[in-house]
Amino acid sequence: MPRKEQPISVRFDASFERQEDGCWQWNKNIGNHGYGRISERNIDGRWVMKSAHRMSWEIHCGQIPAGAFVLHSCDNRRCVNPAHLRLGSATDNAADMVSRNRQARGIDKQSAKLVPVQVMEIRKRIKAGDRLMAVSSEFGISKSAASMIANGKRWKHIQC
Repeated sequence: MPRKEQPISVRFDASFERQEDGCWQWNKNIGNHGYGRISERNIDGRWVMKSAHRMSWEIHCGQIPAGAFVLHSCDNRRCVNPAHLRLGSATDNAADMVSRNRQARGIDKQSAKLVPVQVMEIRKRIKAGDRLMAVSSEFGISKSAASMIANGKRWKHIQC
């Protein structure tokens, strides 16, 4: 005889621990990006993986509108406390990332060609009068990239 399947809310409630800071820390499956994950059977009977914080919203607050994001006010990807969650847009999500200084920039970007010491050297040399074309060629970047670095429009977080 097949085992009776537990309701999603019961499995959900058994998958986190309440922390002193108010977060409900997800302690089961964690995805590659650090968010909790939980499986749920969909209408046609197949199992699908969902983000645990989105499932928390659905269980405690209701349906998530199409295209909406569920954002964390606590900045803890594993938190599933509905009091720490809110609905927002992609723009809201990006603004949160920037305001919390979590965006990839400079050397954190996989495509970065430079390291901070090179950025400081480029700024120093261009300020001293070296030609953009010579500096950009030496560092393997475009003339416009060298100009934006020199003017502080790129690598803004590096101060010389």
